[in-house]
Amino acid sequence: MKKSLYTFTLVLSMLVLTSVNFGQTLSNAEPHIFTKNEITNLKNGIKSENIGLKKSSIYFAGKYNLTEVEDELIDELKSQENSGVKLLIAKVLHKMYSKKGMLALEASANDSSDQRFRKFARIFINDYKNNSPQVVQN
Repeated sequence: MKKSLYTFTLVLSMLVLTSVNFGQTLSNAEPHIFTKNEITNLKNGIKSENIGLKKSSIYFAGKYNLTEVEDELIDELKSQENSGVKLLIAKVLHKMYSKKGMLALEASANDSSDQRFRKFARIFINDYKNNSPQVVQN
């Protein structure tokens, strides 16, 4: 009986402690300023032969909207044969919402024989064309 009461108390304590927020929430956290070395490491990760490192680097470039690595993403999009990696790059370039990235995505989609990639790339391209702010000339 004592052992089960002890176990119950321990479990209850763990539940209470894990439900308390010990850190900052994402909304009130200070934005991270990336150093030149961190950007270089991310660029190297995007160019890596290790597919897991490559995908993680691409993901973080999109998560933090790091336009500094846009050229590496475009180069990788042109040379990449892995459909999953190409789709991830397309998603990140769409999130960056730059004309340069969208033009590269459109060219890649036109050259690709992968129907799934072409479908998603066209969705991203159409979203960009329909929703990007137009420059008004006087």
